[in-house]
Amino acid sequence: KEFKFNLLAFCAKTALDPKKRRMIYGISVLAIILAFIGISKLRVENSFVNYFKDGSEIKKGLLVIDKNLGGTLPLEVIIRFPNNKNDQNTSNTLDSFESEFENLATQETYWFDSKKTRIAKKVHEFLENKEFVGSVLSLNSLLTLGKNINDGKELDDFALAFLNENLPAKFKQDLLS
Repeated sequence: KEFKFNLLAFCAKTALDPKKRRMIYGISVLAIILAFIGISKLRVENSFVNYFKDGSEIKKGLLVIDKNLGGTLPLEVIIRFPNNKNDQNTSNTLDSFESEFENLATQETYWFDSKKTRIAKKVHEFLENKEFVGSVLSLNSLLTLGKNINDGKELDDFALAFLNENLPAKFKQDLLS
């Protein structure tokens, strides 16, 4: 005699039998409990270094990179500022004085000011104070260098605009885009 087990037929027969319904509920509750126990045991390893054996050369090298060179995973934080254009004044009746400032407002240097650099500094310091973050390089690093060159005084908006205009294209792309 051939043994053939049909799970669907077994479940249907068991569900129709009032005496065996408790068995289905019991198995379901047991499966849910086991699932919760299994889920609670799951651990996610978010450190790439810990995938390697202790004492291996690659782990030693990655630990040096993590501790001394800023880590193995770069993170870019991009801060976007809202566009503060007033759409209410759309008439073409601006005089030449207002028109000149309207044109200035669309230039990059107009928005490169001390308020936005203070926000960048706060983000920089926040990331720098986190244990899991290695070295932080940002616009604030450049501004700190500028402050050191400026005898310890913060750069004013004019100096920031000058810096923005004279910054090499490679650095401008890395820091400001």
